[in-house]
Parts: sequence; C-alpha cells; structure tokens
Amino acid sequence: MKPNSFLRVVQRIHKLPKFLHRPALSFAFNSQIKYAGTTGIAIHKWDLDGTEVHLRNMYRVQNHIGGVHATAMATLAESATGMLCALYVPDTHLMLLKAMKIQYTARAVGDLKAVATMKEEQKELITTTEKGA
Repeated sequence: MKPNSFLRVVQRIHKLPKFLHRPALSFAFNSQIKYAGTTGIAIHKWDLDGTEVHLRNMYRVQNHIGGVHATAMATLAESATGMLCALYVPDTHLMLLKAMKIQYTARAVGDLKAVATMKEEQKELITTTEKGA
C-alpha cells in the first residue's frame, strides 16, 4: 500500500517523542476538520490498526440537561471511523459519508470515547475499490 497524505502526516507525528503524539495528532486532525475541532475531540490513537478519540463533557458540547449533545456524540463516532478510513483511501479519491445510523440508548453524562478498527478485508476493499459504499 502506497501511503496517502493522511498516513504520511500520521507517520511523521509518530516519529516525534511519545509525549507529543496525542497533542500533535489532535492538532493535525482538528485543524483540518473544523467542526471536530470546535467540539474539542482529543486523539489518543491514530494508526493503521485503529483509532481512539475522546470527548470531554464540557459546556460547549452539552445539551440543555447537561449531557453530551447528540450531535457531539455523532461527531465523535464519525471522526473515529473517518480517521481510520482516511489512512487507506488513495489521494486520488474523495471520501464522503453517505449515511449514518445512530441509536442512542441512554443520556451521556460523562466523558466519551470512540474506538474504530477494521478487518484486513475491509482495508483491502478500501484500497482497491474504485468507488465504495
């Protein structure tokens, strides 16, 4: 697999001292994905094996009852999956979210974490398919 521009940035950041990984990955992501930056998503892991992103329950992402707003939760989940997929999509392609189904089961009152992983078959499909779904 030839590294795309997202993967090259992530690989450069991973060459920095370990204590700089989280802030550098968060800055790289949030400076490019404006709305995610507004919510304050913190990147804890971003590599070819998966992603882990966190969101603190703070005032700017809260709903009227003090929980994390539904749109902030959706942004967190979409960011985790989008970040991982972005490492595999060739620079010649454009990645767009076509659909998203969310079922909220309870009010989110604390900090949140989203984790994304992919099977090898899924990675292969992304890198070899002309147009995905």
